[in-house]
Amino acid sequence: MLRLSFLLMFALVLVACDSEETTMSDTDLFVGVWTGTSLNVETRVLGVPVTVPVYDVDDNGGTLTATFTENGPFTFDLDVEDGSTFEIGGVEFPLTDFTVSGTYAINESTGQITLTLLPTSQGDVGGDGNYDFNGDNRLELSVEDPDLVEALIGLADFDNPLPDGTIRGASISLQRGS
Repeated sequence: MLRLSFLLMFALVLVACDSEETTMSDTDLFVGVWTGTSLNVETRVLGVPVTVPVYDVDDNGGTLTATFTENGPFTFDLDVEDGSTFEIGGVEFPLTDFTVSGTYAINESTGQITLTLLPTSQGDVGGDGNYDFNGDNRLELSVEDPDLVEALIGLADFDNPLPDGTIRGASISLQRGS
């Protein structure tokens, strides 16, 4: 019984350490420069949801930066190593430097973010996503709108041969920049 109690206490400590509390409102937390650590795409393989790594800054170099300003504008910038590629559904895509910008609005009660990009070659692109803070310095953004995902990973200007519905979403892991 003592062993079981110890294991339960240890598990609770691990869970408590995994999720840090925030010290400001979400609105205030968003403002600033965030450095990306990874960019992933959600897709399906044989009907099963699969996360496809698009770019991992630690492994591949380059920079992934998101800047959110107080009054709603944001910029998302990816600067990759020359020759970078990623694969979705057996199709290899070149990954090039790109910048997208637009406006954002958050709903703190639902944990949702609405992104509206400045006009792209696809026209106006925007949609809702989710955000999750882990403490004041880590942020996870996720979106599901395929057009918004393509714009956020730099595919908006490519002739995309993937069937509709292949790209199901994307997630971006960020940490507060210095």
